Amino acid sequence: MRTFFFAAILLSLLTPTRANPPDSSFEWVCDMYVAAEQGQSAAIEIKECRVTGDIDLNYHQPPVGWSGGGATSDLVPVNGNATPVPAGFYFEVSGGRYWSVLKPLESYWVLTDDNAKFRLVRAKLYCGPGGGNTGGCNTTIRVYAKRPPK
Repeated sequence: MRTFFFAAILLSLLTPTRANPPDSSFEWVCDMYVAAEQGQSAAIEIKECRVTGDIDLNYHQPPVGWSGGGATSDLVPVNGNATPVPAGFYFEVSGGRYWSVLKPLESYWVLTDDNAKFRLVRAKLYCGPGGGNTGGCNTTIRVYAKRPPK
């Protein structure tokens, strides 16, 4: 029984759990991620995701939580509405310990020298590990693009 219990815990740690976007018109395009181990300095990085193909910019995701674990985000003003997810995208935002998503949070078209076009999604991710034996930290944005109907 004891072996089964530990095997079940190990399996639950190794099996990814993911929420699903609203419908099948969303396509996973990238994950943005930062982490820091216990005893390290906080991690803070601007992450980018290149998205090719058509995007339905009429889609607007309802507000999401931009921070957790006691951290704050400049995407949530004290007296105002939270910054929305960029149009045409669905974000699954999560983290462990002290974590947040910060400005800049943006999405724009880029045209390369050879006339290739892609959408660039950028966000600043932060996480602060705990002191003592409290463990490391992480912040993740799983990015999905809303594809237009065919």
